[in-house]
Amino acid sequence: MAILHDGKYKRIGYFEASFTGAGFINVMLEVYNSKEDRDKTKQGIEYLVKYFEGVSLDSTAFDVTEAKDIREAIYKKIKEKDEYKDAQDA
Repeated sequence: MAILHDGKYKRIGYFEASFTGAGFINVMLEVYNSKEDRDKTKQGIEYLVKYFEGVSLDSTAFDVTEAKDIREAIYKKIKEKDEYKDAQDA
C-alpha cells in the first residue's frame, strides 16, 4: 500500500495514535523517488528514503469498517486532505 503524490512514492513508515480527548493519528510517510527505490530499501540493498513527511489526522481515521486494515483507512483519510487531493493509489 502506498500513494503517488507530487511525482513521489509515499508509504506509511509509522504512525502514533492517541485516544485522549477526541483522539488523533500522526502519520510519518516515507518518501521515495520511485517504487523501485522502495523495493531496494525494503530488500536491504540500499537505503533510499529521501525524507519523511508528517500528516496529522483526526479521530475519524480510526474507523476501519470499510477497510481490510487500519492502513487502508489512513491512506483514505490522507487522500481526503486538501494537500493530498491529487494523490493516487500505488
